Amino acid sequence: MSHITYNELWKEAMSTIGLLMDIENPKEPTLVPKQKIEIRQQYVLLYVHYIGVFRKLEDCFDQIVHPQKRVDVKKALEAVMGRILEIKEVLVKIDASEFIRLDDVLLDLKVTPEACELPVPRYYVSDRAKELEEREKLLNALVTQYNMKKDSAKRKASNTLPLDEAIKIIQINERGRQGRKKVRELRQHRSMQVVEQFGGRNSNKPYLTPDEASVQIQKTFRAHRARIEVSERRQEEQVFIGMAPPDQSRDTDPYEQLEHTRTRRKLIQNQNEQDYLQQLTVIKQKLHDYEGPDIKEHLQDEIRQWFMMHKEQTGKFPSYPTDEEGGSSKIFAPKPKPTEAELAEAAAKAKKGKNGTGRAPAFGTMKKKADDEPKPPEVQLPPSNFLLAIQQSFETYTNVWANRDESSNFAQKFDPELVKEQLRPTVIEEIRKKVDEQMREELENLKLSLEGGKKKGKKDKKAKKKKLSRKQKKKRDITANRSIESLYAELVSKDLVKKVPAVFLQDFIGDCTFVDTSAGAEPAAYQPSLADIRRVVTEYCVLPLGSSAVHKDIQPARTVLLHGAKGTGKSLLANAVANETGSVLFDLSPSNVRGKFPLLDMRLVMHMVFKASAALCFSFASCYCDKMNHGS
Repeated sequence: MSHITYNELWKEAMSTIGLLMDIENPKEPTLVPKQKIEIRQQYVLLYVHYIGVFRKLEDCFDQIVHPQKRVDVKKALEAVMGRILEIKEVLVKIDASEFIRLDDVLLDLKVTPEACELPVPRYYVSDRAKELEEREKLLNALVTQYNMKKDSAKRKASNTLPLDEAIKIIQINERGRQGRKKVRELRQHRSMQVVEQFGGRNSNKPYLTPDEASVQIQKTFRAHRARIEVSERRQEEQVFIGMAPPDQSRDTDPYEQLEHTRTRRKLIQNQNEQDYLQQLTVIKQKLHDYEGPDIKEHLQDEIRQWFMMHKEQTGKFPSYPTDEEGGSSKIFAPKPKPTEAELAEAAAKAKKGKNGTGRAPAFGTMKKKADDEPKPPEVQLPPSNFLLAIQQSFETYTNVWANRDESSNFAQKFDPELVKEQLRPTVIEEIRKKVDEQMREELENLKLSLEGGKKKGKKDKKAKKKKLSRKQKKKRDITANRSIESLYAELVSKDLVKKVPAVFLQDFIGDCTFVDTSAGAEPAAYQPSLADIRRVVTEYCVLPLGSSAVHKDIQPARTVLLHGAKGTGKSLLANAVANETGSVLFDLSPSNVRGKFPLLDMRLVMHMVFKASAALCFSFASCYCDKMNHGS
């Protein structure tokens, strides 16, 4: 796909976000849903639309090669991801179930259930490729050192045959059997024709003349050519009616071409990203050299003017704000806007002043006002931590990218003007700190020369005393005398650190339930499908862990229970979560830990697991406990 394709996809996603913002923040209070049913309908609608936006933004971030566009797309992607999880939390409270019924909305929007499939962002693993490679090398070295047995049986079982290849093998075998049967029948038929025509081997019929022999050769060749044409036409007909897969050679397979294009775009993306990061320092230094003197002079003039204005108003020079208070930025900071509580208090005082007497109104008026008050919603909706970020990403796209002319930037390199706008606040802040140091000295000199200022050192002593009096309690490290490498090596030697098989959530194959569950059944009685389980695992285990921006503002589930019969895919899902998030998998199953550590040392085991995962720069760690119902 081309650059225009992903730009249009980004445009569609942001236009949908604009419509969703109007639904999320209605201008009229009457449009805000109050009833439980209305809230659920609106939030299910938002949930489905946000998933569609999320899918488009994830494709854009993976394939857009412009480095500055990718920064803005990632901000929008993470904000939408967080909003999906917030909406899911509200729907879980309403339905009292982790599995949400989407039948009504899907029918109204006329979309298939596949549109609600949550993809795992590919940058979760691709951005940490070097870290994961180094970790894999370390684990392989330790496994080789301790001669750990490779679980080849499980790996072979995990590498299941794809469905298309399995069907193709069955078709080949069946067609081969039918072909051999037909060949045997044709041979028998031809042998009978030869016997009838020539009278068998003992016949006294003379040999064929040259003309008869040439005619026989022509018949044989034309029959062979006709059979080839008929076979080709039969194959085309089977492909046309969907009874056979198309003949996809390596040169014409669209999936391979798409993968080749994606790989090529990733290479261009990495190259553009490196050029962008290298030019950041160069452009920043140019801003310091060319615009720095003017910025410095402007700040000094404003601060000196503030000195003189304060001197004229109060008769003495002001005290300069410290760095902790913000320095000179506090001087020119605008006054904060009044909060809603302050505005309500001011309005109440104004009404009291208009009443004059301050007496309570009559009973009739009180009843009327009580009736006019809006009723609180049946479901308390928590405030969102991501709506502001979504709104900002929408405004950034509208102001910067929507109408930007990129006809001269076919290679999608970075834009130097945008880089300057991005770095200018940072440069101003760095210059401001240097100017603050100079202006503090200048202010002290003015005080000494005009006022004979007296130095006050008591506050510093008190501050020092406070700092010295604060003592943080350190947690006792029960493995302080051991190195991190030895802890991790022991966990590997005890087979607590597992080499995760190469399975992903898409290997948990299963479709949606196409039975209408929109009416008649309670939400808690809804029987989830395999696709629902896959989506819930993605929402609870993958999305909150892979992004630090989402993890910071969402309370992720610290533990997840997967319950089911043997062979239903619980271990596959645990391994898939570890692969999708790039986390280390610690197998703390009772059957795996039993006999390797004393019963009283399980606290030591958990301490070793958490300490090793934190010290070895593992972004995430997954602790897997299997067969918990069997006991320890």
